[in-house]
Amino acid sequence: MFLFAALPPPVPPPALHAHMAFLADDLLEGRGTGTRGYEIAARYVEASLASSGLEVVRQEVPFRRIDLDEAASRVELIRASGTTVLVPGRDYVMTGAAEPKLDIEGSVEKLLQLSTEKDSDWDVIERSIRGMPSFTPSNGAWIALEASNAIRQDPPQRVHIVKTSRITEVTSPNVIGVLRGSDPKLREEYVVVSAHLDHLGIGKAVDGDAIYNGAIDNASGVAALLELARAMVDRKPRRSILFIAFTAEEPGDLGSAYFVAHPTVPKNAIVADINIDGGSVWPYQALIGRGAEKSTLGKAVEAAGKKVVPDPFPEKFTSSDQHSFAEAGIPAILLTSQRTAEARPLALAWLKSRYHAPSDDMSQPIDFAAAAEFVRDLLLIVESVANDERRAEWVR
Repeated sequence: MFLFAALPPPVPPPALHAHMAFLADDLLEGRGTGTRGYEIAARYVEASLASSGLEVVRQEVPFRRIDLDEAASRVELIRASGTTVLVPGRDYVMTGAAEPKLDIEGSVEKLLQLSTEKDSDWDVIERSIRGMPSFTPSNGAWIALEASNAIRQDPPQRVHIVKTSRITEVTSPNVIGVLRGSDPKLREEYVVVSAHLDHLGIGKAVDGDAIYNGAIDNASGVAALLELARAMVDRKPRRSILFIAFTAEEPGDLGSAYFVAHPTVPKNAIVADINIDGGSVWPYQALIGRGAEKSTLGKAVEAAGKKVVPDPFPEKFTSSDQHSFAEAGIPAILLTSQRTAEARPLALAWLKSRYHAPSDDMSQPIDFAAAAEFVRDLLLIVESVANDERRAEWVR
């Protein structure tokens, strides 16, 4: 492992605050994929990366935006005793189909995704889906727990779904900052540092607020990425680094999947992806590398000099942009942290009431000193991977 010439200078907490305050402002209307607000955010990221001295590449990603007309759509359960029409929001949520008008019948197994006790809180699912555009067509519907249990107790013979959708062709960019490596041999290899720039946009109003600002999810991650890029310019890493702000993570890691399928550098030259989905914005006592046990990147996390603990939720490795890289055979992790005992209630409260809600804004308690410490740890980890003689590898 490469030895560091010097520890990095501290990251200024006010800089992280400034990035988050702009990206999570109501002006950007929640940074929905393919919207004007997202475009403003993308141009801000471009300007920040360029001002740090990086080459900036804008990768336009094409999408089909699908908006469901809920009033002209329905889900029906057909039994010998009669037909039950489910209530949207209470009983189910669904997104639009590939065609403007879909009228389909089929089995429960084919068309309905039934909830279980282990599923996330229904309010979060409803906020994340109902009234939001989608970018992947679907013929089915997600059923709430109570309605799911009723279906299990009295299965219908058939399910009838009608979907009326408005389909629009849009584009939304991945923004890429390129920091060229200093080593003549290793500079043709690339470490990706990523964070998704999009959030949910404008959706169902909660307490009169319909803008899903996405301050912690994921303006905090983009702020960390921007300050990490600024700090690493003078560090002169041996490998080149791609700092990427991805579009369309929220609708299914679509921006990162597009980049992996159409990389701006040779795919076999990409050494690793280190992803940030929610910077650590409260005090923490240890680092977690989600997916770290799958590759030698787990060892790189130790370069921060902090205690490293196992991921308590390894099943969530597939839930953000790092998964796109792993699917393509590129070692990848998501860096997160274990909060202190005092900070843990803040994180749990955020997850319960602010995750995918309009209240994930700048009015909530955020510790920018802790966020700056996280960026410093992230820098040492990225630098470890960028300077190591050996490429990151999967653990056999």
